[in-house]
Amino acid sequence: MRMSIKKALLLIAVPALSVSCGDFGDINENPNLTAKPETKYLFLGAEQYADYFCWNNNYNPWTQLYPQYISERANVQFTKFSIKTNACGIIYRHPIQNLDRIIQMNTDEKQKSDASVFLFGSSNNQIAMAKTLKAFFYMHVTDVWGMTPYFEAERAQNESLFKPKYDTQADIYADLDKQLQEAYAQFDNGYIDGEYEVIFGGDMSKWKKLNASIRMMLAIKLADIDPNNGKARFAKAYADGGIVDNADNMVRPYLNENASANPLYINIVIDGRKDFAPSNTLIDQLLALKDPRVAAYATSNREGKFAGWPFGHTSEEVRELKQLPLSEFPERYWKQNAPVTVISAAYILSLQAEAALRGWIGADYKALYAEAIQKSFEDNGIFTVGLLEKVESETRAVLEPNCNVATYVAQPEVALTGDVTTDMEKIFLQRWLGNYMQDGTQAWCDWRRSNIPNIKPGKVSPGLKVLPERMMYMPDDYEANRKNYDEAIKLQGENAITTRVWWDVKANN
Repeated sequence: MRMSIKKALLLIAVPALSVSCGDFGDINENPNLTAKPETKYLFLGAEQYADYFCWNNNYNPWTQLYPQYISERANVQFTKFSIKTNACGIIYRHPIQNLDRIIQMNTDEKQKSDASVFLFGSSNNQIAMAKTLKAFFYMHVTDVWGMTPYFEAERAQNESLFKPKYDTQADIYADLDKQLQEAYAQFDNGYIDGEYEVIFGGDMSKWKKLNASIRMMLAIKLADIDPNNGKARFAKAYADGGIVDNADNMVRPYLNENASANPLYINIVIDGRKDFAPSNTLIDQLLALKDPRVAAYATSNREGKFAGWPFGHTSEEVRELKQLPLSEFPERYWKQNAPVTVISAAYILSLQAEAALRGWIGADYKALYAEAIQKSFEDNGIFTVGLLEKVESETRAVLEPNCNVATYVAQPEVALTGDVTTDMEKIFLQRWLGNYMQDGTQAWCDWRRSNIPNIKPGKVSPGLKVLPERMMYMPDDYEANRKNYDEAIKLQGENAITTRVWWDVKANN
């Protein structure tokens, strides 16, 4: 990237603040805003949170812990699931507020002609991008916490309404689809300065694919609760065209600068902590399927084999585990400037395979399934020379033939047979395998919908029979917005990790 991008990213870098969903009292103290903000910096600031729901922070990365992709290697804290709350207020205070401001500045006739606005590019594109990214953030917030302020949330900024009501997930989902369709139609051929739009470099064709992909991600989760609407919304998004090529993946870049470095680099290199590593849940499943992605997801140990860290081990076992030859994160995940893939072609193709199997779209679900695996292999460099170089000969002999996707897919444990139930389970399993270190929040959503894979809490979580079904509201909500909080609890149920969100209706294993 050019030096101007580095300077801009460093300028926008902000620390993660711990504020609750309901605490809107200081929402208009956004440090990204100046007396006369420029929309290019507002948008760049919002993009910095694009991977928040992939790896939210270094000391409780529940976005990767909940789908059981990773485990603790140094301590036993977060795999106990004893921390049941997390802050979503940062998403309201920073990216959503920035995006609302961009929309407002581009719809105000007096402001949109100002250099602080038009120099970033077409007003239509600014609004469409802001609406698309805003929907992306809101989808994740409601998927994690359930009911959340939505329709009145913007008024907290514009009208000092510090106690917005909580809206149902059904209403939020419906409006997000509406807003996204409006945004899709608003994209034009106008210019956007790609120096300050770092995810797609100002390419509006890719933004349209992201827009349609988010609509598919919303629609597929209606399969068990509102299938008619889900089918209609998915079919429209599918017709508009989503991300089906790795060149179009939603990727959050990082820089060779400590202030804007990859978060795992900060944990492993700057802080020297090395708190997490690939879980045995993930590694064991990959090895069971003779899946060569294991060599891209984890390092081989000193014996040239793969062995994941046990999930939910006890404090007494930590010292013993550290003596074992276990796998770690490969450097591709923790280089200083390692980018983070948020939404991949493999993920969207897998959603399409599920939709085709459900009869929602007229497509060959087996072909989409195989293509999703192909894109995952490509994105993870499975065909790279030397990938299996350090793997011991016996394991390499098992994995090497399956670097050919056709050979891998032909295995009985992977191949689709035409049985709806088992084929759906295989689609979900492959989606889980392909989404490692990407959007872990949506991987957790997939598990809540399907119970695939069959993952359980570790032995350090006594009394917890299943993984959390949602994140609890922060305690601040009780004081800051009590009346609206109480109304949400009446509709949604107890503020507990076992209370399900609206679309999560499938019985647990």
